[in-house]
Amino acid sequence: MGHGNQLPWRSVIFYSSEDQFSRTQQQFVDLWSNVTESLTSSHGNLIPWYSVSTFDDVRDCKVSHYISEMMHMVENDKVPDDSDYGPCVEYILQNEVLSTLQRHAQNDIPMGMRPIVLSFFSQLLQNQFPW
Repeated sequence: MGHGNQLPWRSVIFYSSEDQFSRTQQQFVDLWSNVTESLTSSHGNLIPWYSVSTFDDVRDCKVSHYISEMMHMVENDKVPDDSDYGPCVEYILQNEVLSTLQRHAQNDIPMGMRPIVLSFFSQLLQNQFPW
C-alpha cells in the first residue's frame, strides 16, 4: 500500500454510475462489518452495551481505526444527482449503525468507545449540515 495503514480506498470518492455507488457502499459495509466483528463475542453475538466485553479497552481492538476510516469515507462521499445522501450515509441511516454505536458509547464499552462515537457523530453532523 505504501502509505502506512491507509486502506486502498482512502481517496476522494467519485462515481458516475449506479455500479460505483454500489462499490463505494460495499467498501463502507466492509468497514462496518469489521467494527461489528471487533465488538462480537467469541459466541458470535454482538457484545451488548451492558456486558463486560472480551477486551477492556478500545485500544485492544481496531474499532477506532475502522470508525476513522468510515468517517473518512463519509467526508468524501459524493451525493448522486437523484439522491439526498451518498452511499455511506445512506447505509448508516438504513442499517442501525448509529444506534449500535450509541449503545456501546452509552456505557463506554469497551472503555474508550464513548469519545470515538461522539467524535464520529459530531463529524457526521458537521459533514451533512455544514452550516
